[in-house]
Amino acid sequence: MRTLSLALLLLALAGCGLTGGALVTGRVPTGAITVENQSGHDIDVVLLSRCRNSTYGTNRLRGDEMIPNGYRHSFTVDAGCWDVGVGVIGVGEARQRITVNAGENFVYTITG
Repeated sequence: MRTLSLALLLLALAGCGLTGGALVTGRVPTGAITVENQSGHDIDVVLLSRCRNSTYGTNRLRGDEMIPNGYRHSFTVDAGCWDVGVGVIGVGEARQRITVNAGENFVYTITG
């Protein structure tokens, strides 16, 4: 039984690392990360994960959603340290580590 509990705990922790974890936990104040697209291309992928996670996680845009050039998309997140990865399929990517303060809207502008 103890081995099974340990295995389930490790699986749950690995799942958080693979997905990037919840953006809002309800345990701390929130802020926002706004991705502003000035790249000249449509942004296809936005990855957000807490800095302590081992991966950037999965795409936070839903389905075939994208951020067209000249537009913005905001994500409500817990205040704290975040790794942000933004990509345009077939063109390239940008990554940055940012700190979001409570009540702050951090604007991450992607340029060409």
